[in-house]
Amino acid sequence: MGNKKKEKHSTEEERYRYIGFDVFPGKAGKFWKSEEEEKSYLEKVKKKKKALAREGREHSMVYMDIISKFERILLTFFSALLVLTFFIPWFSLEKAGQAVSYTPLGYILDFAMLTNFASLGGFLPALLAFLLLFYIILSLLSGIGNLIFLYRKVKPFEKYLRSLKRMLFFNYIPVLFWIAAMAISIIGFSTPLGSTLGIKELSESFNVINFVTATSFGIWIALACLLVNAVKASDL
Repeated sequence: MGNKKKEKHSTEEERYRYIGFDVFPGKAGKFWKSEEEEKSYLEKVKKKKKALAREGREHSMVYMDIISKFERILLTFFSALLVLTFFIPWFSLEKAGQAVSYTPLGYILDFAMLTNFASLGGFLPALLAFLLLFYIILSLLSGIGNLIFLYRKVKPFEKYLRSLKRMLFFNYIPVLFWIAAMAISIIGFSTPLGSTLGIKELSESFNVINFVTATSFGIWIALACLLVNAVKASDL
């Protein structure tokens, strides 16, 4: 029994002796020729490690189907449609028995005249005019921004998702202006000079029915596009 223990002990000693002093007799020399060579090698290892980690994250199951090709196409469609609504009627009024339509561009061009008239009715009409102006401008910026952020090249992939999420979440801002405009129309206000303009939608008072009647299909399409894009932000 004692011989077996001694034999085992000797074998271990021989193994360590072989790995150590038989290979490098005495004191082992330096592995690296210089400190620069060691630093250069370590830098290469770190870069390779980061590249492999990033590639692993980008192809990880965690990010699969977060935004599929179909969803990307869908977001592209609604964002492009949102931009195109800038050139179709958002407002439709009946003046002297004839239908008159206004695109967002027309609203912006006639905004100075509109605010002059709105200010005669007090604070609420002027506020409504400004809210609609901000709604128009922010809707256009949302559509353009969505298209840019959808297809810009950003790495790593998680950074792309964060930036896209912030952009899609931005679509909620014009929706808030729309809600505020609707709230003012629900409250309502008097338009004492409305009848003198000969516009059917502007009588002695203005309420939510007048507001909805004065809108055209373009403004509702834009609202739907904003909501579709904004809802996707919660999935990213």
